[in-house]
Amino acid sequence: MTASPRGLHLWLGADRARKREQIAELQRTLRAGPLDRHDLDGASAQAAELAALGRQQPAQALARLIVVDRADRLEARGVEALLQHAAAIAQTACMVLLIDGELSVRHPLSRAAQEGLVAVSRFAGTEPPGGAKPFVLLDAVGARDLSAALLALRDQQLTGREPVEVLGLLGWQLQRWVAVRRFLDAQMPPARIAALVGLKPWQVDRIRGDVSRRSLEDLQGALARCWAVDAAVKQGRAVPWLAIEELLFELCGPLRDVPRSRGGRGGVSRDG
Repeated sequence: MTASPRGLHLWLGADRARKREQIAELQRTLRAGPLDRHDLDGASAQAAELAALGRQQPAQALARLIVVDRADRLEARGVEALLQHAAAIAQTACMVLLIDGELSVRHPLSRAAQEGLVAVSRFAGTEPPGGAKPFVLLDAVGARDLSAALLALRDQQLTGREPVEVLGLLGWQLQRWVAVRRFLDAQMPPARIAALVGLKPWQVDRIRGDVSRRSLEDLQGALARCWAVDAAVKQGRAVPWLAIEELLFELCGPLRDVPRSRGGRGGVSRDG
């Protein structure tokens, strides 16, 4: 991050844990309290709202911190409004546009990135934050082996890993599961899924085994639950390690039968 983080920033990639760390650092740098920190969803944010918020003088901070999740869902007119007012926004705000992957070449933000109108950073998501050792925990959750998951969690605790890091790791895995399961439901072949999600074919095969009896609805609910626990821990509303243990009980709970698709490609139906 540069010495002056004001302006428009486009953050690509699936490593949400690293993104959250960088956002927290930005918040400290800008001294952005609750009045100057804004979190929006690109799927529902309006063009006029975004442009106006970006041009508002901060209440107390050095600059407003505006985080727009799912920025790939912004309408074209919303992107155009941001680019039109980019110079004014750079005087009063730091606006971070989050996208969990790469942009379509047809998206207006893609052109803006190519022309240097937004600062682009990439957060690789093909490997989890923290190295290979956390895979023990992820493998246990994938197998729904609660005993192994609790032992792996204890190991993470003893090695000094922070609870928010573990939650970020679990959220990262759940996001990959959601993405792969969605494409499997669409009867997409593994090679194509690997290219779209940024994985290797063997990783898709492994994840397919993990999600084969987990419906997309269940996975999305688990991801939402993970981020809710993450927020509760950060806000001091939950006992960190106990909250993670409870989350593991949910993630490793009883299997439900998920009907197989009749498409013949190893996917599962949307009704699963």
